[in-house]
Amino acid sequence: MSVHRMVCLSVAMILTPVAAHAQSADKPAGRDAGTLEEVVVTAERREASLQTVPIAVSAISTETLEKLQVTEARSLERYVPSLRMSNNVTSPTNLSPSLRGSLQQDASLIVAESPFGIYVDDVYIGRLNGNNVTLADIERVEVLRGPQGTLYGRNTLAGAIKFVSRNPGDSTWVRASAGAGNFGQYVFSASLGGPLSDTWAASLSGQVTHKDGAYRNATTGLKRGKEDSKAGRFKLQYTGSETFDAVFSVSYSDSENDAVQLLPGSTPADPMGIRQFTSDEVLLTLGNDTVATTNQVYPPGLISNQPRGDTEQLIASANLSWDLGAATIRSITAYVKTDDYFSTDFGGAGFLLGASNPMSEQYTQELQISGKAFNDRMNYLAGVYYLKETGDPYQKTMVFCVDTEHALRMRQALINENQALVQKDSRYIMRITGND
Repeated sequence: MSVHRMVCLSVAMILTPVAAHAQSADKPAGRDAGTLEEVVVTAERREASLQTVPIAVSAISTETLEKLQVTEARSLERYVPSLRMSNNVTSPTNLSPSLRGSLQQDASLIVAESPFGIYVDDVYIGRLNGNNVTLADIERVEVLRGPQGTLYGRNTLAGAIKFVSRNPGDSTWVRASAGAGNFGQYVFSASLGGPLSDTWAASLSGQVTHKDGAYRNATTGLKRGKEDSKAGRFKLQYTGSETFDAVFSVSYSDSENDAVQLLPGSTPADPMGIRQFTSDEVLLTLGNDTVATTNQVYPPGLISNQPRGDTEQLIASANLSWDLGAATIRSITAYVKTDDYFSTDFGGAGFLLGASNPMSEQYTQELQISGKAFNDRMNYLAGVYYLKETGDPYQKTMVFCVDTEHALRMRQALINENQALVQKDSRYIMRITGND
């Protein structure tokens, strides 16, 4: 198992009006006075203090995300109880999510549904392809545990995860950070924002990450497992009214990688595969960091000569709200497009290959009305939600092949680890191609 470490350096500059600091000389802020800072969340579809929300919520702020070096969604599992965001067997961008024991294993399939809702700036993300969200300029992450069907609806039996990015607002800021670690890791992120005029504010943020491969291909001698990703977000906010607020957001992410490296192994205790077995019973044929995918050209189709993946996602939204005094009306309009591709070696030795290129488009419209009644003794929320989603896997190709000479070379390599493996052609015994 590879252990990844990273050291980060950040530089931040926030510009605010001088008058805002006038009271600090006479009366220290709550944090300086030793009191706890209030954490505001929107777990109940309205802003409220975390201490007053009757829901099991884990809220992680920007400062905490940076301190814990959390730059993508899969790192959240280290700090959120009962949450698992494990790599799927296809691509690092497709995570198999689990919360409170509810699990979805086939995250790369376009028909796979998440066991919990995933929201980016209150926009529901219906597909799991590309669910390893890049956390660029995130204000906070809220993880709601337990059934949330009343307030959040679809696929929220186990809970929901909300990624909330920073709005431009009235303050001007410039922020940048950089980090580097082992296996050639580096991450660069930057954001800037502030008022454009008396009525408009904007922000722009971006993040670039890279990691070299931590695995070795015994047939080619090359490193495998490289990951490159880039993400950006632009926000425009209307600030010219005290009762009307509008936030327009566009974000884009692109991740290219060597797919998930699956190691070849065997089960000596059950060589015929008749019964179920645990991972402790698997004997890795070439060790815990070596694969043996042959480097060859396959017939026209989606299969590549070496495992690789590429995921692109675009999210555009308009979030409008009107404060009518007695109630607040809110409209959330969004468009999500995901284009995912993977070609992988499921056996790690060139015997079982698979590829898919699913694409999905999603249109959503949500209307809400919320407020208080009976002398503020009751909070209410009502709304309607519309979703239209289309998807197409385009083509799925599976190749089953047997290469006796290659298998013999693998056994020899296990005896002599320094022996170079020579590439040979495989003999196809079955090829299945389908269009859905």
